[in-house]
Amino acid sequence: MAWKCPICTKSFAKMNQSHKCEMASEYDLFYGKDPNLFPLYKDFLKFVGSFSKPVVTTSQKAITLYAPSQKSFLIIRPRSKYLDISFPLGKKIISTQFLKVVQASAQVYFHYFRIDKKEKWEEIWKVYINEAYERAMQLKINS
Repeated sequence: MAWKCPICTKSFAKMNQSHKCEMASEYDLFYGKDPNLFPLYKDFLKFVGSFSKPVVTTSQKAITLYAPSQKSFLIIRPRSKYLDISFPLGKKIISTQFLKVVQASAQVYFHYFRIDKKEKWEEIWKVYINEAYERAMQLKINS
């Protein structure tokens, strides 16, 4: 059963799911960082929105994108000169395109990559991010 925190208004898939109510805006997360990062972030959001319907939330450290199923499928962490991006998949993909892949559970692998400029990430990442989005949608159906 889904619920919404009455303090931070963040939605969750599971009733009373644990979280910290950390309020921050997108602008707060980019304060003091390379001025080219915020436009890059906006371009990246537009790119992700071209094949998904994300709900965007922020915390003190990251921006999380949720599928309409209320399951997260992508995390963006603004750093000083780049964006660290991670997403969960149900399989491990071995590729030099990833900084690292971390097994979070028996069936979940978080894949990490970094962007610092608009390159050819549209083509490279669309398949993977769309797969993470579709996985999040499927998790709701199977819940």
